[in-house]
Amino acid sequence: MIRKAEIEDIEELSILRVEHQKAEAKENNIIATCAVQIIEYLPLCTNLSGKIGYISNVYTKEKYRKQGIQKELMNICLEFTKKHDITVLELSSSNPIARKLYANFGFFDNKNAMKKS
Repeated sequence: MIRKAEIEDIEELSILRVEHQKAEAKENNIIATCAVQIIEYLPLCTNLSGKIGYISNVYTKEKYRKQGIQKELMNICLEFTKKHDITVLELSSSNPIARKLYANFGFFDNKNAMKKS
């Protein structure tokens, strides 16, 4: 059965999101996050599974940056997508430093996307 999520579903939806999110911690404090959301569409000839991994919640506290933490978290997310046969990945960022990191992982600009708000 497919239905619209209700307010009563928040706890279960939160648990599902946390299961897919990876976090690096120091001294029991979260200092960086990187998550993969799995989105399922109808299969396409370019993506037979219809699954897309959307990288989100990428953040590192300022004093922990430039230590390779986000690179490590991104690798964990990419391994997760491989294990789940997700071959198409997307993300959005306007941060030039972050975009350089993403480019190093093989992400590129996709000029074909359109959006309506």
